[in-house]
Amino acid sequence: MERILIERPMTSSQAMREAERCLQCFDPPCARRCPAGIVIPRFIRMIMSGNARGAAEAVRSANAMASSCGLACPDEQLCASVCVRRSIDRPVEIRRLHRFATDTEEAMGPRSVRRAVRGRGSVAIVGAGPGGLACAAELRRLGIEVTLYEARGEIGGVLAGAIPLYRFPAEAVGRDAAFAIGRAAALASGRGAASRGWRGGSAPSPDIHLKLETRVTDIAALAKRHDAVFAAPGVVAADRSVPGCDFRGVVSAVAFLEECRRKRYANPVGRDVVVIGGGNVAVDAAMAVIRCAEEMGGHPPRVRVLYRRTRDLMPAWEREVREAERVGVVFHFLVAPAGFTGERGKLTGVEVLRMRLGRIDATGRRAAVPIPGATLAVPCDQAILAMGTAPERSIWRGLPATRQGYPSTDRRANRVMDNVYAGGDVLGGEQSIVAAVGDAKRAARAIAASLERKGRGDE
Repeated sequence: MERILIERPMTSSQAMREAERCLQCFDPPCARRCPAGIVIPRFIRMIMSGNARGAAEAVRSANAMASSCGLACPDEQLCASVCVRRSIDRPVEIRRLHRFATDTEEAMGPRSVRRAVRGRGSVAIVGAGPGGLACAAELRRLGIEVTLYEARGEIGGVLAGAIPLYRFPAEAVGRDAAFAIGRAAALASGRGAASRGWRGGSAPSPDIHLKLETRVTDIAALAKRHDAVFAAPGVVAADRSVPGCDFRGVVSAVAFLEECRRKRYANPVGRDVVVIGGGNVAVDAAMAVIRCAEEMGGHPPRVRVLYRRTRDLMPAWEREVREAERVGVVFHFLVAPAGFTGERGKLTGVEVLRMRLGRIDATGRRAAVPIPGATLAVPCDQAILAMGTAPERSIWRGLPATRQGYPSTDRRANRVMDNVYAGGDVLGGEQSIVAAVGDAKRAARAIAASLERKGRGDE
């Protein structure tokens, strides 16, 4: 079994050569596909001219979560997918150039957010993950006071707790969080609390009030205490409704990934592991099994991913799937779990249904339909469930929601109703860090415009 490769950052000479491949399009399609609004040719031109500091500032001014996106942005589905250069040879490696810029920022130390004159109003942000941090940074830049509520004892959301360390160092979210909430001095050194994922302590900024370990249970009620609310609380694991989930050896993907990070992958795994799901979390879990086996030594496990649709309909990023296959993970398509089997409380296998593709469903993809009587027994001693997530419905009571329970928003401003806005994973679909940033920036600007209209008496 091949070892997991860890992407190395570009050197200055590599970045220069790659930047020179950019065609500097007049109306760049790559920039139009960036949810964060980064003017991509501009920062690449700065790298090409040797102005790495300017490139870093160009990226960071548009994207408060720049360090995180440099590591984990789906560029193959976004900017790189429309790069004009691909019609000549291959697309420019935009994400890696982005990472080069933010690595330069780390070495030089970032500059502080330039704040506008303090405006009126108070905004509550629910969730200190990518969406919440990006919204806080944008509102802070606009001079608006923010109270940031986070249920956990640290900031960063899923970035700080679940994304595998082999592709997402803990320092990245710490740098982004420090920039967003005004801890530039701690960020500049690359050490201390900021590099670990800052956990609070002294006040982050006069206009940012951080409330850790504070769970919001009613967003509508919170909106009555603030001029506006931006809610990005993330999602929770979907119901473990497959029969046999109580067998020892069956675990949720998020719980497994959190344990892996907490133990630095020094936790035992099964010898025959199945991961059920087709998103990035499923692929992360499969790769984490391999990483744990590398760390613990011993016999390499067999790792299989079971997905109910076909490969082309998988939400997971293609580059992550390719890397998983390279290290020995096997993907099986058009299969779904019917139930787990076990002996004396211990998992021994999973019964799967063979599926076929039906009509297009609410997700915009063809539905997976069971084939009557077509079942298969798959032996395993560990099963990791990554079958999807859902919003925590109770906190959204009284607010417009979709049939699946996600808040219903006007996507032009991410407004749910009145003074409530939402963004990030809680909107459903296969979200990403950069998509959450885009949601946050739209909402922050809409909130600022609304507060300005109220200040003039227009509302």
